[in-house]
Amino acid sequence: MENEDRKIIYPTTWKPTLIKGVPRDYAIFALIVCAVFSAIIGQILIMFPLLVIAYVYGSLKAKEDPEFFTVYAVRLFKLKATKGEFKGREYVP
Repeated sequence: MENEDRKIIYPTTWKPTLIKGVPRDYAIFALIVCAVFSAIIGQILIMFPLLVIAYVYGSLKAKEDPEFFTVYAVRLFKLKATKGEFKGREYVP
């Protein structure tokens, strides 16, 4: 009887999405950066050791804080407040 009243809360709301112990957004970012770097140098085979180094770094950082890359990205791309007379949608009687 009690089981019918219970609702399922999926863990995706509070657990970060990890790919083999590395946050998903960091894994995609590291793959793209390593691919671009190896394409600029002109040696594709250097991408694999770079990706291993980035993966190990990401897994060590994720053990401390699984949301480290998300916090860093939000901090990096945070826009400063603009100066001006516009105060949003404030009520003026």
